[in-house]
Amino acid sequence: MAKYWSKYLDEAALKDFSKNGFYTTKFRTTDGTVYDNVNVIAINTEACYNANYYLISNREDPGDQLKWLEEKLTMMEANG
Repeated sequence: MAKYWSKYLDEAALKDFSKNGFYTTKFRTTDGTVYDNVNVIAINTEACYNANYYLISNREDPGDQLKWLEEKLTMMEANG
């Protein structure tokens, strides 16, 4: 899996994706071009799936994903 996604994701994003199922990275094309002013944010929507019965007993923020998302968006907004 990492070999395929390494065309698009940097090392930090691959680590976050493998651990949490969500990540952020700069937009990168398959030819290696990186667009520093374009951010890609991917979230793990499995945490919101209504047949995910784990959520019945754990109504908190799974994996602190929403906290992470808020931090990333706040940082991106501060950076323009």
